Amino acid sequence: MKARKAQATGIATFIFVLALFMLVYILLLPEKDRQDLLDIKNETSSSSEETAEGQQNLLYTSPGQVYTSEKNELNIPINSVSLFAKTEDTVNELATKITVSKSWFSDKKEILTFKIDDPEVLEKLQLFFFVNSGEGMIYVQFNGYTVFEGEISSSDSPISLPLDRAKKTNLITIGMSSGDFAGDKYSLSSVAIKQSAKSEKNIEGRTFQLTTGEKAGLKKASLTYFVNCAKVDPEAQGDLSITLNGKELLTERVFCDAGTQVHTLSSNYFAEGRNSLEFKINKGEYTIEGIEINVETRDKYYPQYNFELSDEDYEATREDGDKDAYIIFKFPSKEDRKKAAVTINEYQVSFDTQEDSYERKISSYLERGTNYIKIVPKLSFEISSMKVYVTDSEEED
Repeated sequence: MKARKAQATGIATFIFVLALFMLVYILLLPEKDRQDLLDIKNETSSSSEETAEGQQNLLYTSPGQVYTSEKNELNIPINSVSLFAKTEDTVNELATKITVSKSWFSDKKEILTFKIDDPEVLEKLQLFFFVNSGEGMIYVQFNGYTVFEGEISSSDSPISLPLDRAKKTNLITIGMSSGDFAGDKYSLSSVAIKQSAKSEKNIEGRTFQLTTGEKAGLKKASLTYFVNCAKVDPEAQGDLSITLNGKELLTERVFCDAGTQVHTLSSNYFAEGRNSLEFKINKGEYTIEGIEINVETRDKYYPQYNFELSDEDYEATREDGDKDAYIIFKFPSKEDRKKAAVTINEYQVSFDTQEDSYERKISSYLERGTNYIKIVPKLSFEISSMKVYVTDSEEED
C-alpha cells in the first residue's frame, strides 16, 4: 500500500513539474509564436468608430437595416455647439522695484511700457503696486493722461486706467510732482498691469435640409437639446437665444440642471432646402448637445445624416488641394444585393452591388460647414457602417 501511495505521489509531482516547464516555455516564446501555438487570433476589439492611419473621420455611423418602406417622422440630429462669453484676466509685471525722486537739482522719473493685443475687447485695465517707503506728491500718467496725483500708499492700489486712452503700445509714467531742497522720493515694488478682456465665441450656427415634399407636408415640429455648463455657479450663467432662419424661437435664462429641453416649432419657421439654426449667448460657457429637429410630415421620408467640414478641410479637398474626401459603406456579407440612391447635399449617387463594401470619392460634392447625406434604399438590406473621411490625395503617375 505504501509503495502505491509513493508511486502516485511521484506521478503527481512529475505532472506538476512538466506543466510548470511548459508554462515557462510558452511565456518565453516570442508573441507571434506564442499566439500560433495557442491558436490565438489578435483581433482588434470592435469600436464605435473605425479610423485608418492617415484618415480623418467626418462621420461614422451604423445605419443598420434599411427598408424601402418609409416613415413620416423625421429626426434630424444636429452637431453640438460650444459657446462662451467670459472675461479673462492677464497680469504683466512691469517692474520689480522702482524709485522716483525730485529735488531742486534733479528729477528722476520712471517710464514703463506694456502692450495690449486688442484694446477694443478690454473691459478693465488696472495698475497694481506696493509702496515700500516715501513721502511727497507723486503723479501717475497713462499715455500722457494723469490718473493719479498726491501722496500715495499701498491702499491706493490698484489705479483704474481709462479704456479710451488704451493703445496697442502704452506708457506708464511715474514721477514726483514736487520736491524741496533735500528732495522727496518714493520706492515702489511689484508694479504690474492687469488686463481684463472679453473672450467670446458667443454665436454659432448649424444648418439642415428639408426637401420640397417634407416642407409642404410638414404637420408639426419640435427642437430638443440639453445644456452642459462649464461652471454651475448661477451667477456665472447668462441668457440663451435660438433662432431658426432669422426668426426667434426663444430667449431664456440658462439653468444648468434643467435636463433635456423640448420646444414646439411653428411650420412657418421652416424653409424648403437649407435651414439655418443659430445659437447665441450673452454670458457664460456652455456646450449645447443632443440637438435634434423632430418633424412629422404628411409625406413619407428617409432619414438623413449631418456632418461638419471645416474651412481648412474644404480648401484642402478642392481640385487643386492635397486631400480627398470619400464615403464608404460596409455590409455584413456578399450574399445579398444592395441597391440605394444616396443624396449628398444637392448631388445624388447610387450603388447596386453584392460586394461587402462600396466606396466613392465625394470631394466635389461637399460644402463648407454643415453637409448632409440621405440614403434612399431601392431594396431592403443591412448597412453595418457608413463613414465619410478625408485623407491625403494619391499621387498620380
